[in-house]
Amino acid sequence: PTFNAAFFAGLEDVEHHPHTLYFPRYPAGREATLWEGQVDMIWENNTPYGVMIEAWVSGDAVNTRLWSTKYWKVSQDSSGKYNQTDPKTVHNKADKCIAESGGRKGFSIDITRYRETVDGSKKLPAETKSWTYSPWNKIVCD
Repeated sequence: PTFNAAFFAGLEDVEHHPHTLYFPRYPAGREATLWEGQVDMIWENNTPYGVMIEAWVSGDAVNTRLWSTKYWKVSQDSSGKYNQTDPKTVHNKADKCIAESGGRKGFSIDITRYRETVDGSKKLPAETKSWTYSPWNKIVCD
C-alpha cells in the first residue's frame, strides 16, 4: 500500500524492488518488497509541500495514507501481462526442503505513469517501468 500511495501522489521513485514472484494481492507491476536492512523503498518529495505518512495495521491489512496539499494529477496505464512462462516441477533433496504447490505462471508487465500539476502548469515526461515475475514452481522434496 505504501508504494501505491506514493505512486499515485506523484512522488519521485528513488528506489524500489518489486517481488520476484507475483502475489495476486498486489497490482502487477505496482508493488514493492521490503526486507529490513536489505531491501528498501525510497521516495523523494517533488512538491513544494510537506508530506506526512500515516501507516497502520488493521486486522490482516497494512494501510497507508499520505497527507499533503494535492500537487500532482496522476494516471497510469498497464501493458497487461506478456511473455508468460509456465511453472516447472523442481525436485529438492535438501534436508530442510519446504514443499510448495506452485503452479503460477511468470510474466512481464510494463506500467506507465503520467503526471501533471493539478493546475496544468507543469507536465512531467511519461515514466515506464518494466518488471518480469518468475514462475512459481512446484517444489517436491525428495
